[in-house]
Amino acid sequence: QNCASCLQQLSSMDQLKSYNVARRRDDDPLIPLDRWVESESALATNDKSTANQQNNHDSEEQKQISFLRRATVAYGITELVRRFVENKYSISDPDNLTLQNICSIHNFLIRVFPEKDETIDTGWEVTGVVMKVPHWNLNVYTLSHSGDIFDEDGSGRNVEVEIDDKKCSHVQSQSQSQEKRIEMKMRVCHLLGRLLYYIFSSKVVHTSD
Repeated sequence: QNCASCLQQLSSMDQLKSYNVARRRDDDPLIPLDRWVESESALATNDKSTANQQNNHDSEEQKQISFLRRATVAYGITELVRRFVENKYSISDPDNLTLQNICSIHNFLIRVFPEKDETIDTGWEVTGVVMKVPHWNLNVYTLSHSGDIFDEDGSGRNVEVEIDDKKCSHVQSQSQSQEKRIEMKMRVCHLLGRLLYYIFSSKVVHTSD
C-alpha cells in the first residue's frame, strides 16, 4: 500500500510538472529580487494599516501567505547557490568579490505567474528563480494534498524545485584544493545567510557587517 501511494504521488508530481511547464510562458513576469522583496514588504505594511479592520485569523493568514512566498524564493536561491558550491558548472577559484556578486540581491530574478491568472492560489505564485551569473534557471513546483493549506489536520502542499539544465550556462569546472573549497564554502554560507535574512526581514546587511 505504501509503494502504491508513493507511485501515485510520483505520478501526480510528473503531471504537475507537465501542467506547470505547459502553462509557463517566456513572457511570464520576471521580477528583480530586491523589487520583489520590496513588494512583499509593501503588502505587509498595508496589512498592518488595515489590521483594525480585520480579525486576527485573517491577519495571521496573510502573514503565512507572505511567508510561503518568501520561503519558496529562499529555497530556490539556496538550491542555486548549492549548485554553485558543488561546482558542477562553476567558476574556478572565485575571489571574494566574485562570491559577493554571486550571492548579491542583484543577481537573482523571481518568476511569477501573471496577476491576471486567477487559477493560482494565493501564496503559490512563485514559479521559478533565475540566477543571472552563472546563468541558471530553476523551476518551482507545488504538489497539492487534500485539504486547505492552513488546515489543522496537517494537509497541505510540498514544494519541489528543479534546475533546468537546458537553460543553464555550462561553465567548465576546474579542480580546487581542499583548503580552497572549504574556504569558499564558509564564505558562501556567510553570504547566503545574509541574503536569506534579507528575504525574510527586508533588511539589507552591508558587506562590512
